[in-house]
Amino acid sequence: MWWLSAFYIANAAFYCGLYLCFCDDFYRLSRVFWLGFTPAHFASSLIIFLRLDTSYFSLNTKPGNGLLGQMDYLVSHFHGNSWPLFNLVGNVVFFIPAPFIIKAVFPRLKGYAVLIISLIIPFIIEGYQYIFKRGAVDIDDIITNTLGILTGFFISIIFKKIYDNKKQLQK
Repeated sequence: MWWLSAFYIANAAFYCGLYLCFCDDFYRLSRVFWLGFTPAHFASSLIIFLRLDTSYFSLNTKPGNGLLGQMDYLVSHFHGNSWPLFNLVGNVVFFIPAPFIIKAVFPRLKGYAVLIISLIIPFIIEGYQYIFKRGAVDIDDIITNTLGILTGFFISIIFKKIYDNKKQLQK
């Protein structure tokens, strides 16, 4: 998941650069960019979440249990294994594009609808993992995924306000 997070951060930097250079028609540029990004995001989702059936399955329904365990491991038992850090950061960063992609695919949706649809995605993913017994079903994953979605949603609001302010100044 860490390599996908690096890929998403690079794409976000590219997106910000496009925004700064070509903000004349930001909404069209944003939609084209995110529609182009969607296949890569969907393919990486399939790679990560539709894993083969394994004997490994765990269930954590106590909020904070997994996060605290990962933090404890990073602080007290770190011996060059950065998997918990990559897992934590990856669970946040991977979901930052979700509101942008949903808005690009369904441009007529209002902000609250985009947010609600985005927030349903982690529950679908964890539900899939639970039903088909694939990997670790963890309430902390839903929490970190939601943090990523909220981050992406607030970034989109900030970009919209900046664009609308620039558009008002040009009139």
